[in-house]
Amino acid sequence: MDMNMEEAIEILNHNYHERVWDHNETARTEEEKMMVPWPGTEEEQIVISAHKDVGIFQKFHRHDFFFVNFAYRGDFKALTREDDQTITIHENDCYMAQPYSGYAVTADAGSENTIIAILIKRNGFFNEFFAPLSSSLKLFNFFLHAENDPKSDTAFYIPFETGEPIRPLVELMCIEYAGKDEHTQTILKPLVLAFFLYLMKRCEEIAVDEQVPLPLARQLEQYIRDHCAHISLQALADHFAYHPNYVSSYLKKSLGKGFSQIVLEQRMKNAKRILLYSSLSVERTAQMIGYPDPSNFYKAFREYYHMTPKQFVLDQRNRQQKKNR
Repeated sequence: MDMNMEEAIEILNHNYHERVWDHNETARTEEEKMMVPWPGTEEEQIVISAHKDVGIFQKFHRHDFFFVNFAYRGDFKALTREDDQTITIHENDCYMAQPYSGYAVTADAGSENTIIAILIKRNGFFNEFFAPLSSSLKLFNFFLHAENDPKSDTAFYIPFETGEPIRPLVELMCIEYAGKDEHTQTILKPLVLAFFLYLMKRCEEIAVDEQVPLPLARQLEQYIRDHCAHISLQALADHFAYHPNYVSSYLKKSLGKGFSQIVLEQRMKNAKRILLYSSLSVERTAQMIGYPDPSNFYKAFREYYHMTPKQFVLDQRNRQQKKNR
């Protein structure tokens, strides 16, 4: 059926108020009481929700899924447990948080606000979206931190410029989910991926704007680490407008290690974190960090850590178990 955005918001807002967002009062701990259950069906990996009201006040709560809140109409405030800070999210901007992150939204009673939420199951996120977003070191660390520390309270605010295509993407997702059918989850996946890719692009733009000038050697090293999955010496040299031979010798002279060693170190560091803190296969991990042929990854990993990826994971888990005793 044909539907416009305002009609979609009304349906999603009605669904929002029909859902059970209450805390788990039968839980054994205070933290468990704050946990809000997954609001979609068991089969759904993605839920799109809308909260429209004149003045909004939420109880502080937690949940076990990733979410992004988009300020579709009006501004709102987000209270986080990370340093107990309150962040103002302006219209057209986003607030993204990890599973478990403590969170509450408030908005002034004097104006109408509409918040669009994109909710994604933890496993669904890592299976569908993590790999294409891992080229951003900031997002790579943000998403994996949720696996490394299940009680992480990390979240961040992403401002957008007026006219960027993030808003039409949000509207497409809302309209699709409001009139959902058996094809909706399939349609939402590329829309959500495009949405996240714009978030990634914006994060990188903000990082460049806020960047403190570094010595050339550190700039080269940081660029290699940020792009280690697909970097080449020629690409690095082209980016900084130097000859490859000069870049190679300069790195060795300034940092005491060459281009290939820096690439290897970062790839192995990324592999370690993915293997330990996600459910992705060794083959998928290899592709993500820059090894299209898994056999090359196995060889590099074994030479670096002196054990296979499987042995490494078992060894680290055994060490952690002994530490926890």
